[in-house]
Amino acid sequence: MRVIERYIDCDGYLFDPLKRSLIDVKDVPANLLKSSFMQTPDFARLASSQVSIAGEKSAYNRILALEITDKCNYACKYCFEGRSCENNGLLSLDNASATIDKLPPGSELRFFGGEPLLNFGLVKQLVAKYPQHSYSVITNGSLMTGEIARYLAQHNFSVGLSFDGKDFQRRNRIPLSGDSLQQFERAIGYLKDAGVHTGISTAITKDSISSLYDIHLEAFTDYGADAWAYLLVYNDSITMQDLDVFKKQIFAIVDRFPSQHLLKINDLKKWAMKVGG
Repeated sequence: MRVIERYIDCDGYLFDPLKRSLIDVKDVPANLLKSSFMQTPDFARLASSQVSIAGEKSAYNRILALEITDKCNYACKYCFEGRSCENNGLLSLDNASATIDKLPPGSELRFFGGEPLLNFGLVKQLVAKYPQHSYSVITNGSLMTGEIARYLAQHNFSVGLSFDGKDFQRRNRIPLSGDSLQQFERAIGYLKDAGVHTGISTAITKDSISSLYDIHLEAFTDYGADAWAYLLVYNDSITMQDLDVFKKQIFAIVDRFPSQHLLKINDLKKWAMKVGG
């Protein structure tokens, strides 16, 4: 959860609870999106075109990302939180409610961490308190059980399950105990058995860039993912040659699976052509 001044950060939009409106900040780099930016002419220009969502219907999907804990039972090599396994913060019901109370009905509460299942009690409290919203959770899956999966299905959760590819899961995702690939496969089994809409989220590193196509195949063919998303983990070791390989992998995916990208295929290709820049 991020609150900047009076605004709530909603995945590319800032929600203004006073005016019940959204400000489009998708083109603002994340490191600039802070209080000092609110005082600039650029922000004033964006705010002048904010869109009201006071009515019952809105074309915008309001998403509030709630970092319900910074605790984690993994120590992934590329994690932006650093050694999350050493953190111990938990979001409280009162602090979460103070922000959720300002959201319009029909917003999505997205639970993440750290590992959000380490604070699953809060998830259940918020679902009970805010039945007017929809829910999603981003998890490494290590703590997933059949009981939790059935609860998620009962409350129409969508789940994002972290998976870096069979050849890279154990290498990059380091649990404090157990085997990360086995934990992922067990979790997706529970979720599919319960009928939960499950997407796979992949962090692409310098080592795995050339395997993007193969990981796509694994996500859909081997594990039956309902959706697949990836994040290119950028750091100083990424070269222009790496980005060119990345671009070619995107082209290969789109060309091989056009039916899965029917509406976005042209946008993906245009974007891929810009990667080298």
